[in-house]
Amino acid sequence: MGPSGAPDRKHQRGWFSLYYDIIPGDQRFLSQLWKEYSKGDSRYVIADNFTVCMETVTAWIWGPFSFWAVYAILSNKPYRFVLQLIISLGQLYGAVLYFYTEHRDRYAHKGTRLSDDSSDTGSNVFSLRVCP
Repeated sequence: MGPSGAPDRKHQRGWFSLYYDIIPGDQRFLSQLWKEYSKGDSRYVIADNFTVCMETVTAWIWGPFSFWAVYAILSNKPYRFVLQLIISLGQLYGAVLYFYTEHRDRYAHKGTRLSDDSSDTGSNVFSLRVCP
């Protein structure tokens, strides 16, 4: 649990990796959170193969490594720097793949778009508007 009493992000990722196939019809709290999250990126609600694999690795590999890194930092272990480097490079690699696959799909899964909203103001201003 996070400091506000809400489940932390790592727990949510573990939930997604275990229940991605039932989330669209499930009414449990964490499934509802993932449905909200998927409003920004529909790959989560359609159980896109890459997204499921990426979230599974994040939850079950980088999550425990992160706890190990916290222990190593607090205990002043000499290998703490190597752990931090491994975790950081793994997260960077995952982020690059995450955004690059969406770019290759021509941003077909995005939940928002930039549109010319000059009808109200008469100016040529671009605004962020949620897709219907």
